[in-house]
Amino acid sequence: MKGESFPPVTPDPTRRGPALAGMGGHHPAEYFAEAIINPNAVIVTGPGHTGADGLSIMPDFRDSLTLAETIDLVAYIRSLTGGDHAHHHAEAAAERERVAGDYRVRLTYAGPGGGGQGHDHQHAGGAAAPPGAHLMVFVSDATLGEPVPYLPVTATIHAGGAAPRVVRLSPMLGGRGFHYGADVTLPSATTKITVAIGKPMLRLMPVAAARFGRGAEVSFEWGK
Repeated sequence: MKGESFPPVTPDPTRRGPALAGMGGHHPAEYFAEAIINPNAVIVTGPGHTGADGLSIMPDFRDSLTLAETIDLVAYIRSLTGGDHAHHHAEAAAERERVAGDYRVRLTYAGPGGGGQGHDHQHAGGAAAPPGAHLMVFVSDATLGEPVPYLPVTATIHAGGAAPRVVRLSPMLGGRGFHYGADVTLPSATTKITVAIGKPMLRLMPVAAARFGRGAEVSFEWGK
């Protein structure tokens, strides 16, 4: 934690997490609370986040922190809005997650020049192009945690007094796995993004039809 004078500890290179300076502005309080009590609820891949088994290297604190301590810790992390955070990928500064019905929906945005999103931009000749803006929506089964494919997914972008813009997202694979995405630049005045999920475009067996036979919609406040 840059700028803090915590008691010295012997560093363990295999359990060294990401720097947290400036982290408070990257996620809502609920995200930090869930990460503290269930580190594997949302797994961010990469050094400082996951181990060789693909799971989070962060310890599980649910049995070592009281509720009051957890609340205090979340409040402290949320207060870390300044400092040097240029090391974070753009997606860390613009990521939201919510549960809508039987879906867990995670919205991630990488602005122009924000590398590390796992979306590969290509020139016609096959050479890698400079990374651009990319909107990603990860949709998974809220119970099983598995990605849900074959869904019609759209994102409605609300920005200031402008008319809402509807973007149809396409299924694709990238460095972070399967997601629904589109190359789109969010206006700086964006206030809300609404993700709409339609009925799966494949045969649903009875047990699945009861859960996924209807669409879902979830809105994410933006720019806060």
